Amino acid sequence: MLHVLLNAAVFVLSTRRLDSEDDDDESQTLSEIEPWRLALTTILAVTFGACAAGAGIGGGGLLVPTYAFVLGVGARNAVPLSGSTILGVALGNYLQIGFLKHPNPLVDRPLIDYNLAAFMNSALLLGTVFGVLFNTLLPELIIIILLMLVLFYNAFRTIRKGFRLRDKESKEMEVQEKSAKQEQRFEVEEAKATGSTDSLDGTDLAPEQLPLTEQKEEGELEDIDLEKNEAPAPTSDALAKLNASAAVQFPPVPFSLLALSLLFIVIYSLVKGGVIGGISACSAGWWVWYCTPIIFYGAMCYGIAVWYLKPLHERRVEAGFLYVEGDLKWDNDTIRRFPIISWIAGVAAALLGIGGGMILGPVMLDIGIVPQVATATNGFSIIFTAISSVVQFIAAGRLSPELSGWAIGSGFIAGQIGS
Repeated sequence: MLHVLLNAAVFVLSTRRLDSEDDDDESQTLSEIEPWRLALTTILAVTFGACAAGAGIGGGGLLVPTYAFVLGVGARNAVPLSGSTILGVALGNYLQIGFLKHPNPLVDRPLIDYNLAAFMNSALLLGTVFGVLFNTLLPELIIIILLMLVLFYNAFRTIRKGFRLRDKESKEMEVQEKSAKQEQRFEVEEAKATGSTDSLDGTDLAPEQLPLTEQKEEGELEDIDLEKNEAPAPTSDALAKLNASAAVQFPPVPFSLLALSLLFIVIYSLVKGGVIGGISACSAGWWVWYCTPIIFYGAMCYGIAVWYLKPLHERRVEAGFLYVEGDLKWDNDTIRRFPIISWIAGVAAALLGIGGGMILGPVMLDIGIVPQVATATNGFSIIFTAISSVVQFIAAGRLSPELSGWAIGSGFIAGQIGS
């Protein structure tokens, strides 16, 4: 709840500032900031960024108040700096999580769900376009209020999910205890039926009463196939190819889709900001170009779902692919879940200076994705939303490259520590 309290403090301070003067939307440079502010902010940014990296979120709920209050740039200008720091955190974190494997020993897959990341990315980047626009148009007071609402809602959902997981684990423990008691009672009854009291400690049990492992040694149950912690061997060439494809640590198809979506947003931002292309701001051509992400990312999201994820799921089902706990099955219901919530996360990332993981994380946990996979996938996806936001703010003159580089460096160190 620390991030909520910090934002409440920024809320009070912002209302006082707005009563006296308007905020300057022009970007600052490092030389314009007092050294003590810069030093203290660096320490706090690294600390908060490290905590965020461990949780798989961007950390904007702590970074925005730090930049607004400690660095003294105001809430609106704190958002681009927070995005830069989040980018550094995500890059530093990925150097660690990018080489990790799925926690389930039955499967050989990367920890990050790259197919999910590629599908969400189109809607995420489209959301950042609107987030940057809203950050420019909305008053600073509204931005602070929205940030507080998002943080309160996220805290509520996280706490609720924690209680649900606790209740689930408690019920599972009760079932295990009842099962153990029933088994013990059965052994007692069997011992009474055979007239042997020594069998209660397992010293005089008949072969058929021995544990399965001991029966195996006695040669009584040679055909029993004890459960092993190994994945079943592929039964067809198609299944073998699917398993081999899923085991690739850096799959080329999702990475190609991610690179394409990122390349578009970079070119789009430079043209819209007048860096290349020479389109006059607010002209007819400028507004046409402004709306192109809606068409591009909408078509890309539809294409990934219809021509990549659904056929992949159908091939996996037909071949008998092993789906383990937390795996997403890309049917119509699953596909419909992500575009809207990803777009909202993208808007929040650019508007409020958060990474998007605060919104996507609880959603992933609610649908049953393994927490380690959800955290890693969120951390990876943040890279692209942060790049999109930072490039757009720099192209619009809202963020100086010098200050952005300092924030990215601080975040990168934090990402290494947190991971």
